[in-house]
Amino acid sequence: MIPSSLSKISVGGGVGRYLGFILNVNHDYTCFSNIAISKMCKGIAVLRKYKKLIPPEFKCYVYYSYVESHLEFISLYLSLASTTTRNRIIKLQKQAIRLVAGTKANAHTAKLFRNLNITPIEVLHQMNVFEFIVSLKKTNCIETLSSCWNFTDELGNRTSGRHSHLLSIPRIKYKVLEKYPMYDYSKVYSHIISFPNINNDTSIADIKSLLFDKYFKDNECKSNSCYICKKKCQ
Repeated sequence: MIPSSLSKISVGGGVGRYLGFILNVNHDYTCFSNIAISKMCKGIAVLRKYKKLIPPEFKCYVYYSYVESHLEFISLYLSLASTTTRNRIIKLQKQAIRLVAGTKANAHTAKLFRNLNITPIEVLHQMNVFEFIVSLKKTNCIETLSSCWNFTDELGNRTSGRHSHLLSIPRIKYKVLEKYPMYDYSKVYSHIISFPNINNDTSIADIKSLLFDKYFKDNECKSNSCYICKKKCQ
């Protein structure tokens, strides 16, 4: 059930707004995601309407104001969105950066993200999750949430203490539970902290650079027969 305090700020249909979040009685984040998507679409419409009238630097301002701001807000909860909603958010961001860069609608986006220094939503999610867990550790709030997250050295490695900096990833019976923070945040944090030369004092800029390089490597076009790349080179 939604807390009774939400009834005072209900937006109808069993849906309430609380601290910027849109919640319903089923704890479904579809409404929350759809509202963010609607606002992003307005920003993309502005970019599309004035794509030939404003210079690239002002397009970036529009992007950060009307698209990036909403992506930043929903990034921590990206895993809670359905696959359809998550793919739509990713596609909308790619549409936006193509408009900012002034490329064709089917252009590859991996290099555009790097050239424009714009963070893909997948990387943004990982960065913000890592920063969130680190902030909990530094303020000792992680102890309050010990029922959800525990640091452990029992992650399948017999070398005592080797993995003591990782968060224990809970065992789950149903795959659908993997999208919830108790599992997803543990997995993301442990994945990033396992990288060489990464620790809780590593700057977010360095982590962003590392995740950006991995994203670019995983998503750059490597096909010799790619129609888009061949047409671009002609």
